Amino acid sequence: MPTEVKCLVGHNPLFIIIYKFMTYLDRNIAPSFQTIKEVSFVHPEVYSLSNGLQMYSFHADSQAIVRLELIFKASVLFEEQIGESYFTTRMLTEGTTQKTSEEISNYLDQYGVFMETNALADRSIIVLYVLPKFLEPILLLLAEILQHCNFPEKELQNIQNIFLQNLQINKQKTSFLATQAFKKAIFPHHAYGNSIEEEHLQNINTSLLSTFYQKYFYQKPFDLIVSGYVDSAIRQKIENILGKMTLQADYTNPTKTINPSTETNTQSNWIEKSDSLQASIRLGSLLPTKTHKDFFHLSILNEIFGGYFGSRLMKNIREEKGYTYGIYSQLAMLQQAGYWVIGADVKGEFARATIQEIHKEAQKLRQELVPEEELETVRNYMLGSFASTLITPFDWADRFKSIHFFQLDYQYYENYFQTLQTFTAEEILQSANEYLHTEKMAEVVVGQKELIAEEN
Repeated sequence: MPTEVKCLVGHNPLFIIIYKFMTYLDRNIAPSFQTIKEVSFVHPEVYSLSNGLQMYSFHADSQAIVRLELIFKASVLFEEQIGESYFTTRMLTEGTTQKTSEEISNYLDQYGVFMETNALADRSIIVLYVLPKFLEPILLLLAEILQHCNFPEKELQNIQNIFLQNLQINKQKTSFLATQAFKKAIFPHHAYGNSIEEEHLQNINTSLLSTFYQKYFYQKPFDLIVSGYVDSAIRQKIENILGKMTLQADYTNPTKTINPSTETNTQSNWIEKSDSLQASIRLGSLLPTKTHKDFFHLSILNEIFGGYFGSRLMKNIREEKGYTYGIYSQLAMLQQAGYWVIGADVKGEFARATIQEIHKEAQKLRQELVPEEELETVRNYMLGSFASTLITPFDWADRFKSIHFFQLDYQYYENYFQTLQTFTAEEILQSANEYLHTEKMAEVVVGQKELIAEEN
């Protein structure tokens, strides 16, 4: 054993054994693996609270923490002014008729609670993590927020100033600009394509947010998903507080809907960013949602194309060409539509060449069967990735949400798992010819046009 290693491990026999084991490892031989044959799914326990709320519970004795998620339909689909849902959700913890923003913050710190609010495309979420012994006072705070939020002017101004500063910083990044322009190209006539700009902030005021709150949060039903340590005592505390809140009738469904025949601007959109040596590329198109019969094969095709580190795009554009540190493709699933997005950040002079290589890889998948060895690699990778998301009660809750909001049941996952085990090269070829036409996708590139225009 080298002297410098002896100094590090000393005379600890465990370190010596580990060192010898590592010394004798043959790193030219890959470790053995086993194909995953089956997985088990944990279903929620469902409880109806006194006021009609449905509580979906995932309990594990091994967890020493409770995660509560309150999920409202409030979203951009209900907005009359761009930014309403974001700022309303952001302001929920900034003051009530009983507590100031500082008092709420100190209250959460006192009990060691992590709480955040998030406005997504289809819903708004309040999520918090709390120790079981401190759940009751936190539930009282939640009830107060949902019934007595008051939107103080000073706090709104602070949040708007922070948002504006972050927006100005982000607009210096080609990746941010490309993502904004891509969303608008995919959804030119729908709220999904909206981005909050500086001019929208002048329309945001406490009166507007209070109205949105009254319509879509105050005494409105929500999905309650509780995971972690959720025994009968925890459930009773939730019933005693959240179950006693007065609830009104549900709000109506949004009137803003997708019309696929009029959506997506497939023209190339090359945006000038004169001070950037980097170019950001986004390509994509509308897709069916996960309720469609083709979705499983689409997800496998996406994985082969650009969904993981060993994908076609990564091997070609990162490893062989060296145009970028990373390139990806992914399927985004929203309530009313899905879409495909392919993205990369490259040196400006490589932008055109990168797009050409993306088209070439897509064309290969439309014309050639994927080799069996590659199919098996992707199969095992996706089976392993899927199984790894079914371990903790938080994982179980996340998997439940993924089907619950699309009105699917657990048979969906059974079918998905079976498809991963049995899909064929012919099915992937068929899916590619149906959906993977990158030359027809919306295309956005942000960077210096002089560099982008250079041919390589």
